[in-house]
Amino acid sequence: MKDLASSVRKKARVVAEIRYQAVPAIFDSRGDIIKKIHPEIIDYFPHWQTEQASVFFANDLERSTRELFISLKRSSVILEDVSSIQEFVDKAHKCFRLIYEVLGKEIPQLTRIGVRIIEICVP
Repeated sequence: MKDLASSVRKKARVVAEIRYQAVPAIFDSRGDIIKKIHPEIIDYFPHWQTEQASVFFANDLERSTRELFISLKRSSVILEDVSSIQEFVDKAHKCFRLIYEVLGKEIPQLTRIGVRIIEICVP
């Protein structure tokens, strides 16, 4: 499919988010999440950080353009300036598959799935 806005696009950010009922196992699983997921995504998200009920992966912890966030009630993939929508779909699919492999049995019910595309275009 041809990208009609490629000649005028100056900046783009694509976000995919899955929300679910609270997964209390995240409190005890942060180490497992890092151990099992980070080796699979280290090339794209080399840095990680934990907080009380979340794990955050990024290409840069100060000014990230690629992020994977896993928390008590949601998970998201955020990528800026991807070369194509297909690249975003492939990366998001891989990340969500890895999250499902680690936490899938603990997620009681999905409550929302969403994708947002934000672009700045200048003619």
